[in-house]
Amino acid sequence: MTPYTVPALIAAATIALTWFFCLRPMHRGICAMPSRCATPQADADARAEIQALTRELAEHRAKLGLPPSD
Repeated sequence: MTPYTVPALIAAATIALTWFFCLRPMHRGICAMPSRCATPQADADARAEIQALTRELAEHRAKLGLPPSD
C-alpha cells in the first residue's frame, strides 16, 4: 500500500456517504432538516424580513444624515 491509499479511501468514503445521506435525499425532495428546507412560505417570510430590515436601515441612515445605500 502506498502512503496515499488510506487518505484516498477516506476521501472516497466521505464523498459516498455525503452523496448517500445528504445529496441523494435532497434530489428526491426529502430534506433531512425540515427547518432548513426552502418552502414558499419560508421564502416569503425571509423576503418580508429583508424588506423590513432594509427599511429600518434606511431610517437609521436618514437619522444619521448618511447618504442612502445603493
